[in-house]
Amino acid sequence: MKRILIIVSMLALIYSCSTNNDSSTPDVQEENFYALTVGNSWEYRWYLYTPEEGLSPNSVTESISIIGTEDFNNNLYYKFKKVVSGNDGSNPTYPSNGEYFEHYRDSLGYLVHSSGAILFVNNTIDEFFLYETNVGFPLTAYAKLSEGNFDFTTEAGTFDCLEMRIRFENPDYEIPGVNKRYYAEGIGLIKDEEVFLASPDGAGYQRRLESYSVQ
Repeated sequence: MKRILIIVSMLALIYSCSTNNDSSTPDVQEENFYALTVGNSWEYRWYLYTPEEGLSPNSVTESISIIGTEDFNNNLYYKFKKVVSGNDGSNPTYPSNGEYFEHYRDSLGYLVHSSGAILFVNNTIDEFFLYETNVGFPLTAYAKLSEGNFDFTTEAGTFDCLEMRIRFENPDYEIPGVNKRYYAEGIGLIKDEEVFLASPDGAGYQRRLESYSVQ
């Protein structure tokens, strides 16, 4: 049952109906919070986390780089190239081997995918609707930026991060599992999670930064 209740954070790219049209949102920040610069690159590794055994590294790695820009609907997006390797296919939760391209932009502090999905927000602690999906039962996701900053350590170092928490609602099931995403200003994504929905202790899968090169 626990395996059925895995929630994949990347589902936001498929199912998100989120928009960022809140008129109260502050003006665009001058700082490049999300490190959206052509030439920047990041290396990530996937881990399994359980309270009993802690972090167990997996062979699955992701190499991500910004290789250019493209215009969609009169908005400039940064083109990300992602190369996944090390997946033997034994666990469908991990991304499949291959080369992928995605497009993102910073819209008033929201990191937005070209599909309209919101991945992160850096300037408001108001909770917002993220997406709806179905994992054998209907599920609604809501996201909220935590107050304050958090020191978070990965193999790439210790970073001063913002934390966004993603909670899930269903009228018939208790959903204790909460996903967390960590971004550091000028660095980008430090860690994100795909937790078991039935787990109150964060058991599930993590993608963690191993190295990076940013301008």
